[in-house]
Parts: sequence; structure tokens; C-alpha cells
Amino acid sequence: MSRGLYWILAPVLVICLIAFPLLIPAWTPARIVVMIGLEGFCLGLLIGLYDVSRFQWILRSVCAMVFVAYVSYVVIMTFTGAFWAGSRSRPSVLSAIGGLVVIGIPALTLAIRGFGVRTNLRFILFATSNPHKLDEVSAILVSHQIEVAGLDSLDEGIPEPEEDGDTFEANARIKAIAYAEATGMICLADDSGLAVDALGGRPGVHSARFAGVGATRAERDAANNAKLLRELKNVPPDRRTARFVCAMCLADPQGNVLAETRGEFPGIITDQPRGTNGFGYDPLLYLPDRNCTSAELSPAEKNARSHRGAAARHMAEQILRLIPSSS
Repeated sequence: MSRGLYWILAPVLVICLIAFPLLIPAWTPARIVVMIGLEGFCLGLLIGLYDVSRFQWILRSVCAMVFVAYVSYVVIMTFTGAFWAGSRSRPSVLSAIGGLVVIGIPALTLAIRGFGVRTNLRFILFATSNPHKLDEVSAILVSHQIEVAGLDSLDEGIPEPEEDGDTFEANARIKAIAYAEATGMICLADDSGLAVDALGGRPGVHSARFAGVGATRAERDAANNAKLLRELKNVPPDRRTARFVCAMCLADPQGNVLAETRGEFPGIITDQPRGTNGFGYDPLLYLPDRNCTSAELSPAEKNARSHRGAAARHMAEQILRLIPSSS
């Protein structure tokens, strides 16, 4: 439901919650329990229309309360009312049973089973326009029958949210929630970068614009690499340890975080770029066990050990746990 329509219906439900008790001329035990059930129904509708997925347990508790109220109504009427005949001021047992069947039992079913929120976790939006990232993550998720589309697949552009978090996890969460709410799709977002020990973890969350110059991605990458080498010019090899870090977040259109993962890819910053298979700082991260840089690995090798590959594999596991076994 759109938020605009909700804020039209919400005042009506609130008025009902307030007005119904005022319409009772005289209170009796039967009327009390019926009113509890009616008020619970309106309250559940008010909460459920706002966000079913976020308030599952509150809604299930309300449904349980509605069921108990109607069972109590039947019990009270059995001892105080006529079975068949009844009137507006004195309902019959049959009318109480009717209320239990029509409202009470469905409420009990919802209290037990919950409110299923249907989401297509077999098709998700990956909040990136970087073709390298999209290819890397798609290769992993597609192997689990999870289809991935990038931002370029959208018919119209969506303003980029401001990534003002202090951690990779915070920025991934900001992007995932913003794009999921804007598109109405299950959205995966990542934030990644390079953490260099000798620089106190920099460039960190500022990795993409470390140098602050460059109009294109290639120009920014070159400027960032050049600045990193300048800052590490007098640092000996044994202190040039670093790691790529990737944090991923999966969110639904209601802004709920469904899963979060993290992956790391350790190495040593070399003294000059090597390799052409990667992007960003890949040409500078040297892997001692392979005697090559990340940019000299094949795509398959990189996916098998990279920070984004690790985060994506963990995310695939989380997504598969969220998908019903029947799907």
C-alpha cells in the first residue's frame, strides 16, 4: 500500500477505535469481550496496513487476543443468552458462534502461521552501475539460481543516497534500504574499499575518491593508486600489509534489513601497479602465496578468494535460508 493511501485510511481507523466504545449504552461481560475483539481487529488493520513485515509479532499477538475474546464471547452467551432467538440488545449464542467462525478462527490461524510477506528472492537488484562488480557478484549468485540485475537495468535513474556512514557496513545498509524503497524490489548493496595498516585503515570508506580527482572511473582509479603509492613511498614492505574489505546488505522494499555479510581479501601493497584483469586498487594488492597481484588473477581465481566473492557467497547462503523450501 502506498503511504499516501495509508495516511488517508489511518485517521478513519483511529476514529473507529475511539468511537466504537462510545456507542455502547451499557456494558456487559459479552459486550466487553466483543469490543476487545473489535478494537483488536481495527488495531491490527492499522498496524498491518502500515508495515506487515516489521510488526509481525505485534500483529500475531493482536490476532491471538481477538480469538480469545470471541471464545470468551461464546462461553458467556452460552450461560446468559438464548441459543437461537436474539435481539440487538441481547444477542444469541448462535450469533456469538458466527462471530467466532468468521473472525475468531481466522485470527487464530494468522496468529499461528503469521503474515507471509511475498518477496521474490530469486531476482534481486544489485545497487551498482559498475560492470566489474555486477559480473563478479552475478557469477556467484547465478550459480545458486539467484538472478541479479544492476542499476543500468532500470528504466529511469534513481538519485544516489548520501553514503555518510563511518563503516563499510553502514554505507551498504544506507544504499540497500534507499534503493529497495525507491524501486519496490529486494535490493543488494555493497560498500567496499582498501584498508592499509600503515595508514591507520585508510583509505577505508573513502577508497573510491581517495585522491579526489578524476572524471571517469579509470581516471579516479589511476589517481587513487598514484596517491596511495606516494603515501607509502618510505614504508618498508613488511609494514605495507593491507586488505580489501566488502560489506553487503540485503533489504526489502519496506526498509527491513534481511541479511548482512562481510568478506576480506588480505595482501601487501606493492611498489608499482601490475596486471590488467581487475579495477580499483587490484593492481597494487600483492598476494605472496601466488606471487602476483589481484589484477593478475583470472576472474574465476579472483572470485574464489576476493573480499566481494567471500561476501557474495555468504550472502547467497543467507538468501537461500530465506527462500521457502517449496520455491
